[in-house]
Amino acid sequence: MVDDPDGADELKRAGFRVSRRESIYEIPVALIEATVPAGVDLVTADQVEPADLAQLDAALREDVPGSDGWHVDVDFFTAQTYESPYYDPSTYVVARAEGELVGLARIWNGPQSVPRLGLIGVLTAHRRRGLARAMLAAAFNPLFERGDRVVTAEVDTTNRGSRALLTGLGGQVTGELIELFREGSRGVG
Repeated sequence: MVDDPDGADELKRAGFRVSRRESIYEIPVALIEATVPAGVDLVTADQVEPADLAQLDAALREDVPGSDGWHVDVDFFTAQTYESPYYDPSTYVVARAEGELVGLARIWNGPQSVPRLGLIGVLTAHRRRGLARAMLAAAFNPLFERGDRVVTAEVDTTNRGSRALLTGLGGQVTGELIELFREGSRGVG
């Protein structure tokens, strides 16, 4: 990912092409009014089996640009989540409906100085009911109580739903990241 427009232009002249653009947001942390949809309950990640949460994460990544080919590895997922020093179950909210996991809002508390929204996602059948907003409300409460006043996030510029959600919460675009690739290259971006 490149956050330098001049550097991106130089790389484009060298044969790289844009594969993805993300807007960087700052979202004010506030107590949010949000109703959890009927038939859904919210729990924290520590109340969910790691293998089940890894499966939900993988299903949600299918809608995330740049996550093509993502495979679930429960051991890796557990190490990167539950065993991470930046994991805080109170800011990692999971939605359940009829015993099935249907969405999550994951906020990391490091390594940067400002908490970062790593993923907000809802399975297709449960969208457009206010669930994403309700999960963020639950994840923001402990941050607000601790005195955190802003969260950062990166959103693909083609993701209208996430952009609308974050701007509706007062989020402001503060920058852009551009992912570049060149035919025949591996792991370059």
